[in-house]
Amino acid sequence: MFRKAVIVIITLVAAVVASSATTASGSAAPDVATPAPSVGAVPDLDVPGPYRVTASAPVSPCRGPGAAEQIRSVREQGARSPLLCTDAAPIGRGPDRGVDLYLPEGAPGARPLIVFVAGSGANPGYFVRTVTHWASHGFVVAVAYDAREIAPESTFAGIRRAVAADADPTSPAHGRIDTGRVVLAGHSAGAAKALEAASLVAAPPPTAITDRIPLTVPAGVRVVGVLAVAPDIYTVVGRFHVPTLVTSGSEDRTARPEVLRPLLIDRLAAPTWFVVARGNQHLVAIDPVSDYPLTRIQLAFLEFVTGDSTRCPDFVGDAPTVLTDPALTLSVRTAAARSLSCAR
Repeated sequence: MFRKAVIVIITLVAAVVASSATTASGSAAPDVATPAPSVGAVPDLDVPGPYRVTASAPVSPCRGPGAAEQIRSVREQGARSPLLCTDAAPIGRGPDRGVDLYLPEGAPGARPLIVFVAGSGANPGYFVRTVTHWASHGFVVAVAYDAREIAPESTFAGIRRAVAADADPTSPAHGRIDTGRVVLAGHSAGAAKALEAASLVAAPPPTAITDRIPLTVPAGVRVVGVLAVAPDIYTVVGRFHVPTLVTSGSEDRTARPEVLRPLLIDRLAAPTWFVVARGNQHLVAIDPVSDYPLTRIQLAFLEFVTGDSTRCPDFVGDAPTVLTDPALTLSVRTAAARSLSCAR
């Protein structure tokens, strides 16, 4: 009996040793689930950047006419954090049209510009957490708003205000903006405005669409990308060809992924990436950046289109990271995006 037990033990040990040797050699390694990489995880783009941010318009918790209704509305659409406002209308008692600038203090050289437009009826302070995060990573951000616009005047107003500030020796933004690296961005109706504006930049209108502001860009301005966050599509977007990231959420009932894909994504001529965050509702982007699943992807895209070559593999190549990011339920790119390659 003892002899048989010894034989069994020796046999089991031999089997374990053989298995370990085989695994080490790589010839019969077991299947191990490797977590899919996240875009912008190293370095962590959720973390604030190195620059302190100066804003031209302070924010505070929203109080005033319509505040309670707005707070209730954003809660119903997924936002959990206190709603922040500038003194602009709506909610504030200030003007309903303007541009707020966010500057990264101490960032070297001329910085790329993001022109951001919030959604219909939104106070320009709603997205202060996001735009401050972008500015802390070295971007100048112009938050443009216009409660009465029909055409995308606010986007063009944001560009013109930034260009004027860059040229003004008395402005804190003087000489700080690289007008050759401009990204048009927005949320909801503001995202639709960014897409419309990109079309107008690519093919300027032969006649004036509105007498409020020219829908053209000053000389020297070059748009290099579009970031459309949860666009509320109510218009036909024309042709343009700069890289474009369109985002939505699986629980977004305004920018529905199943609607956006056939009506927008499949029709864009531009190199386009379309990503859908798991569980996101329409206004989650108001929350702190660390709670927003698309913070890393959106910032990585902004860095990519403004010239950071280390971000190219996140979006370009045979297996870009954005296609397998675990925060997403859907990630696709158009044929124009698939045709791009990273510089060697």
